[in-house]
Amino acid sequence: PLLYFDPLTGIKISAYLEGLETFEKHHNHHDIERVALRLHDLHHLNIKVGSAFDIKGQFLNYRSHTENPQFDLTPYTALFDQLDQYQSISTLCHNDLVAGNVCFQGEHCYIIDYEYACDNDPYFDLLSFITENDIQDECLRNVFFEAYFKGPVTNKQLQKIRYYEKLLNLYWCQWAMMRASQHDDPIYSEIAALKFQRLKEKHGELN
Repeated sequence: PLLYFDPLTGIKISAYLEGLETFEKHHNHHDIERVALRLHDLHHLNIKVGSAFDIKGQFLNYRSHTENPQFDLTPYTALFDQLDQYQSISTLCHNDLVAGNVCFQGEHCYIIDYEYACDNDPYFDLLSFITENDIQDECLRNVFFEAYFKGPVTNKQLQKIRYYEKLLNLYWCQWAMMRASQHDDPIYSEIAALKFQRLKEKHGELN
């Protein structure tokens, strides 16, 4: 529950939730299904904020602020040429589904920290969650997508999933390389390396 919000500064205070645990401790079928259902609820609120998430513009901005890039992403940037083909529905999305923003308290699942929330294609959120948490287990992935889509994944949905997975790995790799060029913390280079590895693994899956 929201306790305080200042529209001028954006400062927000929410009620404290005792014993909250983040997604790192909840890599199991039951909890990943709960995340999918929570995202389904969010995306079906039919809310638009009037501000669209510009993934290509953000990517180019990250690239312009990256000195001595760790990897050459040029062969993969053609993915953006297909964005209009796959980008369709636009609704309120979270856009930053790292493990720390997906929380559990008993049987309740919470998605927190809406700093980057704006209008976007829901597939961005779905594959942001998958790629940011590096969920490679096919059983867990199937549980997640089937819970979200309320049934087996269709060929059309699978094609879009594969596209957005590659696009998100490209996007977050560039972000991590930018952060690595700005900070000494080796975690950013490690993130960039993992995203680049996943990008290469998935490259060529989409025809």
